[in-house]
Amino acid sequence: MGMSASQARFLSLTARKTNVEYEGQQINQQRTTLSNQSASYYSQLTNLTVPTPPSTQDYSRITYTFEDGTEVNTINQLIATKDEHTGKVIYMVNYTQQTLQDNVVSNGCVIVNKDSTVGQSADDPYKNYAIGGVAYTIGSTPLRQLADAQWFAGGDLTNNDYYLKDIPASQLKEIQEMEEIYLTKLREKYNNGKDDVDYLVRYQKDSETGKWTPVFYSKDQVVDAHYNDNTGNSLSSIRSYVWGQSTESNDVKNARATAEQDSSGRYKSITVYGYKTETYEVKDDNGNKIPKMVQDKDADGNPKFNADGEPIMIEAKDENGDTIYQTATREVIDFDKYQTFKLTATCTTDDDAYNDAMNKYNYDKSRYDKTIQDINSKIQIIQAQDKNLELKLKQLDTEQNAISTEMDAVKKVIQKNVESSFKTFNA
Repeated sequence: MGMSASQARFLSLTARKTNVEYEGQQINQQRTTLSNQSASYYSQLTNLTVPTPPSTQDYSRITYTFEDGTEVNTINQLIATKDEHTGKVIYMVNYTQQTLQDNVVSNGCVIVNKDSTVGQSADDPYKNYAIGGVAYTIGSTPLRQLADAQWFAGGDLTNNDYYLKDIPASQLKEIQEMEEIYLTKLREKYNNGKDDVDYLVRYQKDSETGKWTPVFYSKDQVVDAHYNDNTGNSLSSIRSYVWGQSTESNDVKNARATAEQDSSGRYKSITVYGYKTETYEVKDDNGNKIPKMVQDKDADGNPKFNADGEPIMIEAKDENGDTIYQTATREVIDFDKYQTFKLTATCTTDDDAYNDAMNKYNYDKSRYDKTIQDINSKIQIIQAQDKNLELKLKQLDTEQNAISTEMDAVKKVIQKNVESSFKTFNA
C-alpha cells in the first residue's frame, strides 16, 4: 500500500472510529434515560399505599343500658369530669329513655264489602250488625260498632257475634272496658279527642295461636264510602287500625353519676344522682362579698331621695345590725339522693358501615394490583429496550476494537513508507 493510499485509509478509519464513539455515546445516553425512567417507576412502587382490610373491631362499639321499671335507658355518652363545687370525680352522662306505650297504629287500607239488603231478613245472621239498614263486612266477617254496650248485655247480640259468643259471660265486662280504651285511644290519636266519632271493629283469629286480635275502622269512612258508591261493588281505600305498642323516647342530657368498672375495664353499674337547690353568697372579682343595697328610709318609714330625685341606697342590715350580703341559688348534685342501676354491656357492629368499608377495600385493592401490574409491564419494556441497546453497544465495542487494530497496522505501513522515502539518500 502506497503512502497516499495508506493516508487515505487511516483517515477513513479515524472517521469511522469517531462515528462509532459517537454512536456509543448516543446509546449510553439512551440507556441513562431508560435507567431514569426505571428508577421513577420503582419510586412509584415504593410510594404506593398498600390497602389494608377493615377490622370488625373498628366498626364495633360497646353499648351500655340500664332498666328503671318499664324504662330502658341507653347511655350515649359517659365523660369523666370534676364536680366544680365538691372537687369529686363525677361522670357527665347523656342517655336515652325508651318507654313502651300501648297505642293504636294505622294498619293500611282494606276492601270493605257492602250489601244494602243484608239485615232486612229476620233470619239473616247479620241483621244485628246492620248500620242504618246496611251491613258492612270484610270478606264474610261483619263489622260492628266498637264499645257499644248493647253487644255485651248477653242474649242474641252476643250469641250472633263471631267473637263475643266464645267469651265467657264473666269476661264480657272486661272486654267492654278494653274496647272503651281502644275507642278513647283512637279518638285521641286520629280525631283530636272528639267523643262523637265512632269506630267499627272486627276480631280476627290467628289460625296457629288461636288468639283473637281486633281491627278497627272509622265509621264515617265506611259510611261515606257506601254513599259514594251505590253500585253494590266492593269499596277500597278504607283505612284500618290495629292495637299495638310503640316506644316513646326522651333524651336526658348532662346527668351526673358515678360508675363502677370490673377488672376488664367495662362498666358494671352506674349511680345517678339527683339535684338540690343551694344558696350561696355572691362575690366580686376579688373574692369580696357584695352587700345587699336597699333604699334608705326616714323615721316614718318613707323612702329617701337626693336633690336629683334619685333614691338613696344604703347597705341592708339584719336585726342585729350586721350587713346583709347578696345571695343567689344554684342547682348542685345531691349526693344523698341517688339510684344505682346494673349496667348491661352489649357489643354491636355496624354491619352496613363494615360492608361499605370492605367494598372500598376490594376496590382499592383492585386498583392497587392494577397499578402494580401496569408499572411492572412498563419496567419489563424498559428492560427489553436496555437489553437491545446493550447488544448494540457491544457490537460497537467489537467494531471499535477492530478499527483500532487496523489503524495500528496502517500506522506501521505509513511509518515504513516514511522511512523508506526519507532514508533513500541517507548514507
